[in-house]
Amino acid sequence: SSDVCSSDLATQEVTIQVVDSVIRNPDAMVWLSRVRNKDTYSYHHALRCAIWGTVLGRHLGISRQALESLALGLTLMDVGKARLPAELLNKRGLLTPSERQELRRHVDYSLEILAGVPGISSQVMQMVAEHHERYDGSGYPNQLAGKAISPLGKMAGLVDTYDAMTSDRPYARALTSVEAVSKLYDLRNREFQAQLVEEFIQAIGVYPTGTLVQLSNHEIGVVTAQNPDRRLRPKLLVLLDADKKALVRPQYIDMLKVTHDSAGEPLRIVTSLLPGTFGVDPAKVQLAA
Repeated sequence: SSDVCSSDLATQEVTIQVVDSVIRNPDAMVWLSRVRNKDTYSYHHALRCAIWGTVLGRHLGISRQALESLALGLTLMDVGKARLPAELLNKRGLLTPSERQELRRHVDYSLEILAGVPGISSQVMQMVAEHHERYDGSGYPNQLAGKAISPLGKMAGLVDTYDAMTSDRPYARALTSVEAVSKLYDLRNREFQAQLVEEFIQAIGVYPTGTLVQLSNHEIGVVTAQNPDRRLRPKLLVLLDADKKALVRPQYIDMLKVTHDSAGEPLRIVTSLLPGTFGVDPAKVQLAA
């Protein structure tokens, strides 16, 4: 279980760093709490993006200062949503063109708000301005493309999209991590730079830590740690047997070492599952491990 702890500790450390940098800035804190009051999804999304961004930034070896800017920018990128009507943020179904236009104004609102907050660097401001720009120029507000988007802006756009894809929204069901990764893969060199997509998949793994998975022997487990050289064979905590009954003693297995099931058949991950499938919430499992 040390792997679970170490991966969780890394995430906790990142979260603490992000929260610290926001707390050091009381004005930023006020705006973040206003977003939370208006739209809890945007608030939790921002914190998750900061974690994904830090995982990616560490993988790429960016400087500590750039890492802190990235995490802070991802935490604050949507503060402008505090100025939008709650019914627009939570609308089910497709937005009308004028509603989409209004929603897109959150980027300008975020920049206006952050311009009045002391201690927000130009690097953070640029990232907030660019997190909806896309590699092929199809983004907004300025249709920037390719090298015109800063490295942190490109990273922000990618993790923002990945987290949105894997979260339940009023208008769309969450994708599993595997579905989201394959969708990002399809968007290479269109919306996102191919190399960055490939690095992100390397960084989080095809089955990120905390993903619920079904094995070829029909057992259900949660990914607890990556095997960096073999992304399809992570470490797992097996929770349910083939009949989907809870194991009395959940079992840690390292898929690099355990290659076959008890019947001698090759053991592999068949699919990732949405949290809550078969009554299993990976977040609670992580805490218990």
